[in-house]
Amino acid sequence: MRPTANDIVELLAFFAPHRDDNSTFQKLQAISGDTSRWKKGHALFSEIRVKMLKADETNNERLQHQYSLDEICAKTLFNMSEPQQPFSAQSPAPFDEDSSDFVGLVAKQFASYFQVSSHVLQRYAILCSKVITIDCRCFRWSDIAPDVVSILHQSLTEP
Repeated sequence: MRPTANDIVELLAFFAPHRDDNSTFQKLQAISGDTSRWKKGHALFSEIRVKMLKADETNNERLQHQYSLDEICAKTLFNMSEPQQPFSAQSPAPFDEDSSDFVGLVAKQFASYFQVSSHVLQRYAILCSKVITIDCRCFRWSDIAPDVVSILHQSLTEP
């Protein structure tokens, strides 16, 4: 199952303490909370891409990870707006159909950079019923058999 807008907001919030630039975070939050604004994700992606290129020039890994997450979330939100033809500068075509499949992978890479173990990220996901990463794909715990969730929950909550 692909991430929802709420999953994206909560994933961004999870990484909020590790952000150096909150402007895109605030814009993504505003867009994701209102389905009529998801189409603004394309323009926001372009804005983030300019910042990413500057982060690449200076080899600022912290910002590179942050902007990678912001970019993939903006792409996902735009695609969720279900853009319709004819496409134009005012009504751009969707990003690659599988863009949302990479939200989990990019989040995992961001977590690794800050030495947030995938164990902690998965524990957060389990306890909050949010998007998690398994084999670089996004899943919801509701898609997994209840007995498997119970076993995983026990293994992550035991000291």
